[in-house]
Amino acid sequence: MEVATVAAEVAAFAISMAVSMAISFAMSPSLGGPNNPNAPRDPGNRQQVPPATANKLPVMYGDSWAGGTVTDLSITTNDQTMYYVLALCEVTNTNPGQTPDTITFGDVYFAGKKCVFDATKQYQVNSLLDESTGESETNVKGKIKIYLYSNGSNTPTNSDQTAIQVMSDSALTYKWDATKLMTNCAFAILVLTYSVTANIRGLAQTRFQIKNSRHKPGDCFYDYLINTRYGAAIPLNQIDTASLDELNVYSDQSFTYTDYSGVVSTQTRFRFDGAIDTQKTIMVGLQDMTSSCDCILRYDEVTAQWGVIVQKPTYTVAMAINDSNMNGPIKVTPIDLSNSFNVAEVKFPDKSNQDTFNSATFDLAQIDPALMYPNEPVNKQSILLSFVNDDVRAQYIANRFLKAAREDLQVTCAIGFTGIQLEAGDVVTLTNANYGWVDKLFRTNKVSQTFKEDGSIIVELLLMEFNPTVYDDVSITQFQPSPNTGIGDPLVFGTVPPPIVETS
Repeated sequence: MEVATVAAEVAAFAISMAVSMAISFAMSPSLGGPNNPNAPRDPGNRQQVPPATANKLPVMYGDSWAGGTVTDLSITTNDQTMYYVLALCEVTNTNPGQTPDTITFGDVYFAGKKCVFDATKQYQVNSLLDESTGESETNVKGKIKIYLYSNGSNTPTNSDQTAIQVMSDSALTYKWDATKLMTNCAFAILVLTYSVTANIRGLAQTRFQIKNSRHKPGDCFYDYLINTRYGAAIPLNQIDTASLDELNVYSDQSFTYTDYSGVVSTQTRFRFDGAIDTQKTIMVGLQDMTSSCDCILRYDEVTAQWGVIVQKPTYTVAMAINDSNMNGPIKVTPIDLSNSFNVAEVKFPDKSNQDTFNSATFDLAQIDPALMYPNEPVNKQSILLSFVNDDVRAQYIANRFLKAAREDLQVTCAIGFTGIQLEAGDVVTLTNANYGWVDKLFRTNKVSQTFKEDGSIIVELLLMEFNPTVYDDVSITQFQPSPNTGIGDPLVFGTVPPPIVETS
């Protein structure tokens, strides 16, 4: 165990050690904007990144979109055709001995228009479709080629050519050799032939739909915790896999909602569809993951294991705490009302718009006005759900966050050595006549040992009020999509009708 603090000012010189701690803050989910001014600026979508020595590839789970990073390029000797290599994402589950996850590709957009590929030469773009106007640019045929690779240079998905073969074209001034393997990387090669009439003058913003077979939250946590290249490199014996399995089971359960057309539908409770920004710290990435499935990250010093606490309406009471086993006073700390938010602005990547970040605001006064305090001021919190690209699931999580923020009672107490069996995340009951509590439910946030001068051990508990109804499924109606404004590409006129001459 690690010594957390040494209380030198007390007469007994007691040593306190944190045994188990809930690390992620369930009441303060991943934030951006004015509430977190030090957070990196988010451009609003996963943009294409120009060449740089410090660029890192994202880790993408589920179904999401990426712009890619330019990692290499070449040009033909006649200066007419450019070959761009765009690294898209890491291939997951790639530690030695593991079987890499399956990466597949969906739609591709070039300069904001959907690429329509040739049925035979699936790497050749025959036209660019402007979905806002329905117009197709067919003059690009043969001038744009996009080769896709799921894991390294030898895994073509839409052609029979390896990346080394493509980048070894005899007309290129710079060619790849057999060492350019792009191991554990999903990437694309864009071949662009210069054309003024087709408006191809260089690399335009290109977006790729990437589908990773790994999308269950528990499996994603496991991969990110254990991976030695882009993750935390934690050994398997230091991961509480049982808690991750429990998260998978809970996430796979379905809940009912009403879609915007009035049809009652179901979908799984949680899944990950998004990217980890590997330029941020690993702990920030883990915090983004916990927010997107409403769980809590936990570390236990006794077992030296990392795991998660699954927040759900069913629970088991780990211990009944009362006057018979308490060893000290109860300290009650209500959370300041000004820190308890009642309006949630949820930001999430919208899959219907190529994962461009969308936002929706939810007001507790409308969701459950009975939970509001009299004359309570408006307190808005911005919540970032990086791995939720579905508006129904974002609304589902926002409901839970708003109700959980109402549980504002924090209690500190001490019990005897029997308390060492408790872990962060355990649910306990607390009975005390002075406060009028009879088997009141609390969740343990932190368990610490204190060794007294006489050798006895006191276990100090930090408890947070627990209400299982917070995690009950609620009635949700999908957003009504806004009508299309009809504003298309300003450079496209559409179909021009023939002129009608009324008078000479």
